[in-house]
Amino acid sequence: MAGVRGGRQCGAAAVEYLGMVVAVVVLVGGLLVAVPSLGGDIVCKVEQAVAALSGGSASCTSHEPSAGARPGEAGGLSVAPGGAPGPGTSRVDYEVAAPAGQRWTVESDSTWAVPTAPGGAGPGTASVVVHANPGQTRTATLTFTGADGAIVTQQIVQGGASAQTVVLGDSFSAGNGSLKKHPDDKDTDGCHRSSMSWARQLESGMPTAAGTPDVRLLAFAACSGSTVDGTNLNDRKTSPSLLDQVNANRDALAGVDQVAFSIGGNDIGFASIVQDCIVPVRTVKNCHNAVTKGRARINGADGQPSPLGERLEEAFAAVVAAAPAATVYVAGYPPMVELDDTSGGAFLGLGEIKAQNRQEVVDMIAELNNQIAASADKVNASTPGGGRLVFVDPTKPGSPFHGHSLTDDVPYYNGLSVRLWPPGPNPWAYHPNDAGNSAYAQWVGWHMMGGR
Repeated sequence: MAGVRGGRQCGAAAVEYLGMVVAVVVLVGGLLVAVPSLGGDIVCKVEQAVAALSGGSASCTSHEPSAGARPGEAGGLSVAPGGAPGPGTSRVDYEVAAPAGQRWTVESDSTWAVPTAPGGAGPGTASVVVHANPGQTRTATLTFTGADGAIVTQQIVQGGASAQTVVLGDSFSAGNGSLKKHPDDKDTDGCHRSSMSWARQLESGMPTAAGTPDVRLLAFAACSGSTVDGTNLNDRKTSPSLLDQVNANRDALAGVDQVAFSIGGNDIGFASIVQDCIVPVRTVKNCHNAVTKGRARINGADGQPSPLGERLEEAFAAVVAAAPAATVYVAGYPPMVELDDTSGGAFLGLGEIKAQNRQEVVDMIAELNNQIAASADKVNASTPGGGRLVFVDPTKPGSPFHGHSLTDDVPYYNGLSVRLWPPGPNPWAYHPNDAGNSAYAQWVGWHMMGGR
C-alpha cells in the first residue's frame, strides 16, 4: 500500500510539475505575443528553468537582438532618421554613421524621393530631394546598404494637405479648345481660358491612374498665344509673354507648392505650321516647307545652336527662381498626328494630312518635346539643391492621347473652325477639345502623384 501511495504521490507531483511547465509556457507565450522584443532572452531563461526543474541543466546562447536587428542600425552602419518633408519640393537629410572607410549606398523605391548622391564612405550625410504632390499621404522607403551587406531602411512620409498650385503657359494650358462651350468666368483679359482646361479639371478632382491629386489653384494665368518673351521665332510678332506671367504672379509663386505650364509651341509658330499642313488648299510642298522651317527653329540650322532651347532655358530658370519651393511640371505637346491612324487622313471632309507629310509632322512634334525636355534637364543640372523641373510628355507610351489624333475617328482635338472677322481660325481650332483637356488633366495629374 505504501508503494501505491508513494506512486500516487509521485504521479501527483508529476502532474503538478507538468501544470507548472504548461503555466510557464502559456505565460511566456502571452508575453512573446504582447511584447515580441522580449523574445530571445526569455526563451533562454525558460529553457534553463525547465531543465533545472527536471534535475538537469541547459546551456543556451542568448537570443538578445543583435545590433543589426535594431531599427536604423545594422552591421556597424547606423542612420539617424530625417524629418518628414512638407508639400512640394523639399530636402530630407539623414546622418549616416559607418566605420571609417566603409562604403555605403542609398537607394529609393520611389521616383518622388530621389537621393542626391548614391552613397559615400565612412560617416556622412545622405540628402534626399522630395518632389511630391501633397494630395494624399504616401510613403517612400530608402535602403542604406553597408559594405558588408548590412541593410538599414528608413521611410519618408509625405503629408496630405492640398497642393497650392499656379498654372501659367500658352493656349494648351489655357484650354482654348474648350472655350466655346466652357468659358472660364475668371477669363477677363482675353486669354481664352476655359473652365474645362486641364488646370480647372485638376482643381475639381480629376482622378488619375495614381490617385486623385488635391490641387488648389492660387493663380491661373495661362494665356492664348503666349511665347517665352512676347515674340516668336517665326515672324517676330508680339504676343503675350510667359515672363510677364511670372512677374505678375510673383507673390503667389513665392510660396507655392507646384507650378505647371506649357510653352514653346507659339515660339516656333506651331499654329501656322498645322494650318499649312491641314487647311484644304495647302499642298504637300506647303506642309513640307512649313515643317522644315519649324524644325530649324527647334533644332538650329547651319551648325547653329537651337534658338528655341535658349528661350526655354530662360523661361524655366525664371519660374524656378520665382517659385523656390515648388515642383515645376512642364507639359509638352500631344501626338496630334500619328502614323498608325487608320482613318485615311480625312479631316472633317475638308482636307487631309497627306501621307507624305505625316512622318515629318510626327518627327517635328517629337523634336519639339525633346528640346523642351533637354532644356529642362539643363536648368535642373544648374539648380542648387537638385532639379525641380519635371517634364510631362504626352507622347510617351501610356499617355491617354494615343489613338485620338487630329484625323482619328474619335479625335481629342477640334477640327477646322474659321471666323469671318478678323479672318482666320477660331481660337479653339486645332486645340485639345473637352476630351483632350481631360486627357491632359489625367496625364499631368499622374505625374503630380509621382508617376514618371
